[in-house]
Amino acid sequence: EINSEFVVALGDNFYNSGITKWNSKRRLQGTFDAVYHQASLMTPWYIIGGNHDHRGNIAAQIEHTTQKQQQKNYSPGENITTTNSHNRWQFPSLYHAHSFQAPADASSPALTVDLILIDTVDLCDLNSVQDEHQDGYFDPLPLVSKSFSSSSSSSTEEGGNQWDWIEHQLSTSTANYLLVGGHYPVYSVCLHGPTETLVTHLRPLLQKYNAHYLSGHDHCMVHYEEQNVNYMLTGMGDECCYDASNVNNTLNPPPKSKSLKWFISSEKQKLYQAQGGFTSFEATRDQMKVKYHDHRGNVIFEADPVEPRRRE
Repeated sequence: EINSEFVVALGDNFYNSGITKWNSKRRLQGTFDAVYHQASLMTPWYIIGGNHDHRGNIAAQIEHTTQKQQQKNYSPGENITTTNSHNRWQFPSLYHAHSFQAPADASSPALTVDLILIDTVDLCDLNSVQDEHQDGYFDPLPLVSKSFSSSSSSSTEEGGNQWDWIEHQLSTSTANYLLVGGHYPVYSVCLHGPTETLVTHLRPLLQKYNAHYLSGHDHCMVHYEEQNVNYMLTGMGDECCYDASNVNNTLNPPPKSKSLKWFISSEKQKLYQAQGGFTSFEATRDQMKVKYHDHRGNVIFEADPVEPRRRE
């Protein structure tokens, strides 16, 4: 029904500790190909890593893309008739950017959507506790400077500062809609809560360049709108839901700001009867629609339309 042109996967692709170089083929076939085999999902998947992926060999996930690129490079919207992940898996590096365009016609100018996918584990580090049933797993990550780079990912990156790269991508974009995707949320009401490093360093960039942010990590759904920036947390691909224990976290926008537009957590699971879910985006020259769906595809919340960026 959605007829999507592509899929964005925001990390934690393989539980609980990513993949290894030796089991990557088996895990990709069993966890990706065998699960996402429907005809509607035979489109490119643009992928980044999450904290669980970084527990394993993140380079093995990236290598799956570089091996594929020796074959054919599929473009968004192109018909892909095989379930083999080599034809869909787009994870060329820890962080990467893509631009999608609908051409101009006699009555309308071209429409462009830029997607900037970042590695928030490299920017913010990992929690030392790996088991969510152990104390400390949901402890907040501490604030780190822009000079920080996670040791778990530095071996797979060729150098350079990701923050510099992010600002370059943002500052040079002329797209109608500019989306940034990362695993960790900027804001969240659920168990993991907001990410202080992203609140401190990424939030000002999103405001400056009129961009919007997509995230996962917390197993719930949350929609914030603050100073014309939308923060869309869609973390129910695995399950619904974590508790909303961070509603009053002071790193989140204060309740009186009314920036929190909607969320689903364990407390609301019975209300929505959702076992999981995903979010869809539909961009036109006039607006972008953002819809949150349950595991059956039913729309359980639709945000206010997102206006195109201000063009200088």
